[in-house]
Amino acid sequence: MIRSTHVYGPGSPWLEAMSEGARRWPAVVLGTGRQVLAPVFVDDVAAVLAAADDRAGEVRGVWGLEGPERIDADAFADLLGGKRRRPKLHASAHVARLVRRDLSPAALEVLSADSLADRPDAAGEFGVGRTPLADGLARSLTGRGGVEG
Repeated sequence: MIRSTHVYGPGSPWLEAMSEGARRWPAVVLGTGRQVLAPVFVDDVAAVLAAADDRAGEVRGVWGLEGPERIDADAFADLLGGKRRRPKLHASAHVARLVRRDLSPAALEVLSADSLADRPDAAGEFGVGRTPLADGLARSLTGRGGVEG
């Protein structure tokens, strides 16, 4: 079993919501902004699953999969927000629920907490490299302005 952090890629609803919030004035960040994220690119998840499936013999266990870089939510918003650094509006899960009625309270709590792997490294176990965050974001946001430097 593979347990991953936030998975992103082209068309990712999570990444699109994070990017939209980061480009507002002020930038909207769910939680304190100090929570640590290690988002993993969708192609890396697929590569780990394929490598696990291709392994000779039965595979048993639980592994964690996170992206190669850890970043706090405020820094992630800055990365997505472009060249102009924006002041941050930190929204609690309760406040965000007033705006995002399509997300459950449990989902909002998860989205405002740390997102880190809590099991042994799946990428290392199955010999899969992980895409650097900047590269994955550039591939994911192509045609939407990308990530500005």
